[in-house]
Amino acid sequence: NPIGTAGLGNHKHNDLLSFTLLFQGAPVFVDPGSYVYTVNEEWRNQFRSTRSHNTAVVDGSEQNRMVGGLLFLLRSDGTPRVCEWKSNAEFDLAIAEHDCYSRLDDPVVHRRSIYLCKLTQTILIRDELIGNLTHSIEFNFHVDDMKIEMLEQHLVQIKPKHSDSGLLFANCDADSRFQIGTDWV
Repeated sequence: NPIGTAGLGNHKHNDLLSFTLLFQGAPVFVDPGSYVYTVNEEWRNQFRSTRSHNTAVVDGSEQNRMVGGLLFLLRSDGTPRVCEWKSNAEFDLAIAEHDCYSRLDDPVVHRRSIYLCKLTQTILIRDELIGNLTHSIEFNFHVDDMKIEMLEQHLVQIKPKHSDSGLLFANCDADSRFQIGTDWV
């Protein structure tokens, strides 16, 4: 959704096109939360940053710029838009985009499609970053307390700690680096 409360963004995070996912009742891809509201500006801003959400960071920039010292303000740098939404007995499809990176020297639009095949319990996520030049793109996917194993360079198995079954997570772009790290939730 757009920056709320008359465009101030007082409780807003840079989470456009982010998502959460439960698998067999267990949280897998999660939103890390807020941590603190006023005690520590650095931690508040870290938890509401673009990097702390399951979305893309372009050229190291926030989706909406933060203003130092103003913990309850985000600049309204772009607009989110739902392009398509379909739901039936076989699948769900959501396609949305935002233009927060239009302020860059080479404007970029981030479009994300999420397709859920209900019959096979398969989720496909497609990200398009639409611009003219080369950019640095970082995708972050935050998981809950999981067993994570790199099977191949672009294939990761994610299992809830108290389950024998898990998910496979694949990065289909053979040219990009894939790293597993730890973060706060």
